[in-house]
Amino acid sequence: MNTSAVEKKTFKQLLGSRKVQKWIVIVTFMFVPLLLLLVFTYIPFAKMIQFSFYDMKYLGTRTFVGLQNYKSVFQRSDIFGSLFVSLYYMGGSVVQLGLALFLHP
Repeated sequence: MNTSAVEKKTFKQLLGSRKVQKWIVIVTFMFVPLLLLLVFTYIPFAKMIQFSFYDMKYLGTRTFVGLQNYKSVFQRSDIFGSLFVSLYYMGGSVVQLGLALFLHP
C-alpha cells in the first residue's frame, strides 16, 4: 500500500481545517461592514445623483430636466460664496495641523 497517496478530505474535515476557518471568519467579518457601506453610502449616493436630474417636490410627480438643475446652481453667486468659505476653513485647518505637528514636542 502506498502511504504517500493523498487522502481525500470530507466536507466536514475541510471545514474543520484552520485555514478554511480563517477564511470563513475573514469573509464573515468583511460582509457586514461592506453591506452597511453599500446600503447607507453607495445606494443613497446613486439615488441622489439620479434625483439631481429631476424637478421634483417631496411628494408627487417628478419631471426630467436633465442638466438644468446644474446650470441653475452654477449661476447662483451665493453657492460660490459658501464654497469660498468652506475652502477658507479647510485651508485654515491644514495650517493649524501643520503648526501642531511642527510644534509638538
